[in-house]
Amino acid sequence: CLSSNMAPATGKRGLGGEKRLDKSAAGITAPIQQGDLLQVLLGSNANCWGRQQPVHVPATPGSISLLNGLFSAEALGQLARQQDKADSDHGPLLFGIDVLATHATEIVSSPMVTAKEIKAMRKTEGWHIQVLEPQRIHDGAWQLVAGVEAAMGCLVGATAHVLLPGCPPSAPLMAKGDMLVCQTQGSTTWSVDQVASEFTLAEGDVLFVPRGCTCVWTAAATEGAKAGPASCLMLTTNAEATWGHLAQRVLQACTYSTSGEVGSPWPAQLLHSLPAGFLTHAGLLADLTNPKGSAAHGHLAASTLAGGLRALAASLETNSQLVAPAMDAMAAHFIRNRLPPHPAQLLEEGPEPALEDSLVCRGEGLFMLVPISGPEDPDAPDGYIVLTNPMRNLRQNHMKGDISEGEESDEQSDDEDDEHGCGGQGVCGHAHHNHTGVEAAGAEGEDVATGHGNGHGN
Repeated sequence: CLSSNMAPATGKRGLGGEKRLDKSAAGITAPIQQGDLLQVLLGSNANCWGRQQPVHVPATPGSISLLNGLFSAEALGQLARQQDKADSDHGPLLFGIDVLATHATEIVSSPMVTAKEIKAMRKTEGWHIQVLEPQRIHDGAWQLVAGVEAAMGCLVGATAHVLLPGCPPSAPLMAKGDMLVCQTQGSTTWSVDQVASEFTLAEGDVLFVPRGCTCVWTAAATEGAKAGPASCLMLTTNAEATWGHLAQRVLQACTYSTSGEVGSPWPAQLLHSLPAGFLTHAGLLADLTNPKGSAAHGHLAASTLAGGLRALAASLETNSQLVAPAMDAMAAHFIRNRLPPHPAQLLEEGPEPALEDSLVCRGEGLFMLVPISGPEDPDAPDGYIVLTNPMRNLRQNHMKGDISEGEESDEQSDDEDDEHGCGGQGVCGHAHHNHTGVEAAGAEGEDVATGHGNGHGN
């Protein structure tokens, strides 16, 4: 993450030879600067996140330069050819894992979606082809998603859609997180359940769809010319990037504190013991034997718990430091699992720094120091820290599962990584063809950095 060389990134082509993002769009290529990408995509609507109404952002020269042709029917064919030539771990495309394709009368019979199958689909009207999490295998999508994650500070998933002429309207889609629809080819028409009017997106247009909205889209009719394919990239923020999940983290942070100690974050109401037999007096079992008693005990429990939570809320208003551990936990989770930046989005790695050199960050927000102490790791001496970063995360694993849900490593369990913030490998789970591709935390000394003495790392 640090370098003694401030030379700009070189103009290397994408890994698969696809269209690179325009270098004139500040913050998209090198180096990442938070907020620049959202400004290019959304302009004056860059603060639309969290709104309850959809927002249609017409194309600007910057968004057209960025999005036009970034993903298209032609790019899909090129991607399929690229994956056909890839090694056994990363190709060809697999139906149901990398690609979904629907048609009113045709079906996909092969588990592998090769360039030959894509070419045949493109010759047949009515296909709707989706590439799931294209940032794992498509260079342009990698740069776009990595840039949006850097700007948003949360995980971002993606789906690329190619709608061939004659494709019927989509099934209703519920946005689990705030969603950006980026039109990259042709035109699509969208209807969102909270708005009576429709939105027609042209190349370079962006549509913001709020979390929880249901939408339907179809390829827009082309007047005076033969209808062509339409393509868009849908970017969705992590469903857990909400105030409710921050509240959950606050409660977890309070729980990890030793109850009853001086300075415990729990208010007195929440430190009292539960009544004897409490768990048998309410709930499903009690409903079957004593419905009235179950309802009474349930009401009493809800009232007592609400009083304790109100007291905790009052403590939060006077002591905002209670939120800091929760925010740190969310930030560490994000950094461990985020998409690694594309090399073009970083300053070039310079020579190994010497003592007389000054250091510069190659990119913003790419590492975090996480202390290791307390009952979670009794073998770790006080004052040790972990330097966690996403630089060695595998892009093929992005959005394929939380590090705490993956299989255990041969050298170190992912549970330990999840607790302490190491595990520079980030997201575990299967890679492109169900291979883990997970390296142990601290391998080669690049992910874990510890220092001892007063909590300061070296």
